Formats: sequence, structure tokens, C-alpha cells
Amino acid sequence: MLVRAAGSRGSTELRLDCVTPEGRPIYAHLWGKHENETEKQVSSGRHKRYCKICSHEKREEIEQGFISWKSPIVIAEDYGLADRMNVYRHATALGLFEKRRRNIRTALERIIERAHGIGSVNSLT
Repeated sequence: MLVRAAGSRGSTELRLDCVTPEGRPIYAHLWGKHENETEKQVSSGRHKRYCKICSHEKREEIEQGFISWKSPIVIAEDYGLADRMNVYRHATALGLFEKRRRNIRTALERIIERAHGIGSVNSLT
């Protein structure tokens, strides 16, 4: 369902299933695209000039951490980046979200390992 909202920059259409209870948009790239959404084009030249990750000496480690479902907040802290948005912008520009989604097995393995750890702790008490 689409809702038209008027703002200082004109009107915008939002999907009701794509907003938080407070009315803020939830960005589709975090979980996947709706069938009618198109990929936002990113200028690779501009991205490479301004991206802190592209020029980072540990770029490959940063990208592998993201693909392996490491938290973007933790990645930013570990590698001295300003914030998680640097990681998200880089991932969007290079198409890392799709690689990350294909690597869902890594995230599921971590969840299962933690669940087993919690179960064994509970059985000790």
C-alpha cells in the first residue's frame, strides 16, 4: 500500500510496509528490494575518490567482514571509520549486499552456536 506524504521537498510516496511505527522509512537494501524498485546508480569514480574504505589499507578485511555478517558498527569501530554509514555506502556502491545475502549461512551458524551455548549454560544451573 502506498501513502503520499507532503514535505519541504515536495510529495513522496511511501509503502506502508516500509516504514517504522514512528513513520521513518525502512530502507529496502537492508533486507532486499520490492519487485517494483530499481537499483540506485552510484558513480564508481566519485565513490572511489571519496570513500574511506576504498583507500583503506585493510579494505579486503572490511569487505569480508561485511559479507560474513559482521556488524557494520563493529567494523567501523575496528577499522577507525567515522560510523556504520561509511560501511553501508561502500557496500551499496560495490554490490556487497547481494554477496552478503548469499552468505546467510555464516549468520545462521553463529546464531545456532550461540543458542547451543545458552542451552548448555542453562542446563548447568
